[in-house]
Amino acid sequence: MSDRQPLVQVRNVTVQFEDRLVLDNISLEVFAGEILCILGESGCGKSTLLRVMTGLLPPTSGEVWIMGQNLWAVPEQQQRQILRHLGVLFQSSGLLRSLTIAENIALPLQMYTHLTDLEIMEIVRLKLAAVGLSGSEALLPAELSGGMQKRAGIARALALDPPLLFLDEPTSGLDPVTAASIDQLVLEFKQIFGTTMVVVTHDLESTFTIADRVLLLDRHTHTIIAEGDPHTLRNRTDHPAVYNFFNRLAKLER
Repeated sequence: MSDRQPLVQVRNVTVQFEDRLVLDNISLEVFAGEILCILGESGCGKSTLLRVMTGLLPPTSGEVWIMGQNLWAVPEQQQRQILRHLGVLFQSSGLLRSLTIAENIALPLQMYTHLTDLEIMEIVRLKLAAVGLSGSEALLPAELSGGMQKRAGIARALALDPPLLFLDEPTSGLDPVTAASIDQLVLEFKQIFGTTMVVVTHDLESTFTIADRVLLLDRHTHTIIAEGDPHTLRNRTDHPAVYNFFNRLAKLER
């Protein structure tokens, strides 16, 4: 994939909160049409990296380039235009509890477009149908199961048809059957629409199902210690930390 132009480039990003180092000189690329999973133990900086890449947290140093533009070096108005091309699913689904599902999905359309209310509602219905939630427009988030809330969050992330989708722990807190259904939804969007995705996850089963490529962050060094195909990395006996991470499920089952 190195001969292709990346949609996202993270260049030498460091994040530090006072005297606490979270990410140290991180560099990565995301290529069109791939699903890149960012992995690591709790506290390794996965969600922090995602926040830097999606315009929610400025890095202490380094650069983030989105489709050829330096996200943290452009004026605010230009940054907003860059972020318009990103869809984000937050770990808790990010739905506003006081709004209906339809109103939640309509928010980015109201913020970034000049569509009429009728046009917006038609898009809302299409997005809900795409994630298997037709008929849930008038429901509040609390009336949906955890898996349905994740689906609604994905529908909102896709409202503006972004070429880039960022998912923070999409299967977290879900039972295995529901988690598998979210994985299949992710694969469908890649296959049907060619959506490029960055997925932060701790779920190895999900990773082996959806990932084209993975990055493994280390919470001790705050760096990337492995990159590549997850099935290949699972057999890397030359690197104990990498091997142990990818084989922890097998160890637990013994």
